[in-house]
Amino acid sequence: MKNDVSALMVSRSLHNVEVRTNKVEPGWGPEAFSVALHALKTDPSSPKAILLYKRLEFFVKGRVYRTGRYRYRNLLSETALEDVSSEVLYQLISGALQQFRGSSLPEVLGFARTIADRTLWRTARQQIREREALCDRKEDILQWSAPSTRPDQNIIAIPASPLCDADTDYLLSLLQAGSHASLARTLGVSRAAVTQRVQRIRKRITQLTPEQQETARSWLSQSAARQRNQQRSLTRQRAAS
Repeated sequence: MKNDVSALMVSRSLHNVEVRTNKVEPGWGPEAFSVALHALKTDPSSPKAILLYKRLEFFVKGRVYRTGRYRYRNLLSETALEDVSSEVLYQLISGALQQFRGSSLPEVLGFARTIADRTLWRTARQQIREREALCDRKEDILQWSAPSTRPDQNIIAIPASPLCDADTDYLLSLLQAGSHASLARTLGVSRAAVTQRVQRIRKRITQLTPEQQETARSWLSQSAARQRNQQRSLTRQRAAS
């Protein structure tokens, strides 16, 4: 199809979309920027830090959505773009800005643009790999699907989670919400906070034994499948009522 996104397009798209940033913005002179940047690195809750963070957030969201809709329109959903935006902001505030050596707002926006483009590119590549893997196993997947199933065949056996109760409950809440952004709205926190929590859980999973890691992956996969089945059942019930 004309609008399909291929691996070749993704591989060529990292530097092809540019956005313009003003060379000088009112209120963002060198001194004001330097103070705000230092505050964002050392005291993120201060007013100057929040002001710079909001400017970065506005730019990152615009960049991610503009580039994502233009380059990856048939590959990344709106929810995926929300998650990419959160991931980029999390990268910036959790360490990337410590590596920034510029001295002006346009420079830090360019720095954020590079991180946004690379994160979009990695996410798109991952989506393509998943699609290719599904295509390679198409016959196997079709064999798994029977024309009709008995009620007992719809039951999904979920192994016990090897994670602590807090991490298990958080991941279940994320599955139920459907996205980082939805869970953030439910909990009344930022999407970056949700992303940060998920990153910490992922790190703890990598510290488990190989057997526990496999159990964790199986638990998460089966829990996600059960959540999808429940959502489809609820949708059918609403349609029938």
